[in-house]
Amino acid sequence: ITPQDVDTPPIALESSCDYAFSPDGRRVAYVQNADAAISNTRAARSTNNSVYLYDLESASARRISDTDGCDTAPRFLDDSHLAYLSMLTPGYEADAVRLKIYDIETGTTRVLLPDFDRSIDEFIPCDGDFVLLRCQDFAHFALYRLNWRTGDLVQLTSGHCDTHVAVSRDMSRILVLSES
Repeated sequence: ITPQDVDTPPIALESSCDYAFSPDGRRVAYVQNADAAISNTRAARSTNNSVYLYDLESASARRISDTDGCDTAPRFLDDSHLAYLSMLTPGYEADAVRLKIYDIETGTTRVLLPDFDRSIDEFIPCDGDFVLLRCQDFAHFALYRLNWRTGDLVQLTSGHCDTHVAVSRDMSRILVLSES
């Protein structure tokens, strides 16, 4: 599905999985460096990792990233909504990481929590309208529950480093390694 001579997904240290199937199995989202198709030399300096959406029925792909910053970790929230992590500024690897939602039906993208003063390290889609976020929280990592439709955010943990998160789909149970 990626015939170009380009690493897909690109090599990324500390990255979560950079590809995913839609729940109905009709689409695949993946990350590819948009500059790599132009030049391997340019790609070596580029942070322009972009999310692409591939339709298995039509055998066609389209870039859905709406900036040239670093976009990673695509996850389907349902058959018509795709979430991913995004840094706005190209080349700025210390940029805040935001959560974006792409609406497949309308082709529009929105940033969730644009004024949130934490960088999102990881997100896990759950049943219904919720995602679990793991965010930098001063010198720690905290867990948050976000309703991605309304933007309502609730902090679940604080004061320690929560890593390696696993959550039941209905969010009734969360497993986490916690370092104090």
